Amino acid sequence: MSESSIRIIWWREAYSSSTVRKVLRERDGIAKDDVRQALCRMRDAGVRRVIVFPTHIIDGIENHRMKQEVTDCAPWFEDVRIADALLKTPEDYQRTAEALWESVAAEAGSSPVIFMGHGSEHAADESYERLECVLAQVTENDVYVATVEGSVTIDDVIGRMRASRHKSGRVLVAPFMLGLREIMPIMIWQERRIPLLPHSARRDMNRFAC
Repeated sequence: MSESSIRIIWWREAYSSSTVRKVLRERDGIAKDDVRQALCRMRDAGVRRVIVFPTHIIDGIENHRMKQEVTDCAPWFEDVRIADALLKTPEDYQRTAEALWESVAAEAGSSPVIFMGHGSEHAADESYERLECVLAQVTENDVYVATVEGSVTIDDVIGRMRASRHKSGRVLVAPFMLGLREIMPIMIWQERRIPLLPHSARRDMNRFAC
């Protein structure tokens, strides 16, 4: 095997949220790179081609900030590609709704289900309401999507449940946030979902420093 045919896969984990990094550092003594730091390490290790796989559910504030950081650092590499957030195309919503329901169907039985998302002040927060509409097509159960910081809160959902003609003494509440293992298998970023950064984004490498 020739040296030119050997491909080395080198990866780094980065946390885009400064709040999460602070909590991990102060509470658990765990230091995590931000996006720029991770890319700096990859550059210093001689990496030339980079694919960034975000684990963001919506294309909100954190995802936009991440994409800007990657774009700023793009001149360090020969080729940089960024995958989409989980929810973008109609197929994404359909596959996510099916996977979510499959993950809780047995435990839910005929009871209503509330999926709790993080939410955002960004316009992309409407993705949660859109997902709820798709979930309604996947199951006959009453299914709601509430958020911690978005426009639809748990109080809003409780109010809707009280007004519903379907009454139940049992409600299943399930997380729809980063770390939900049942969702990870559907977060598949195919080549068509990873657009190349425009050549104009690759500026003088010396303009940027860690």
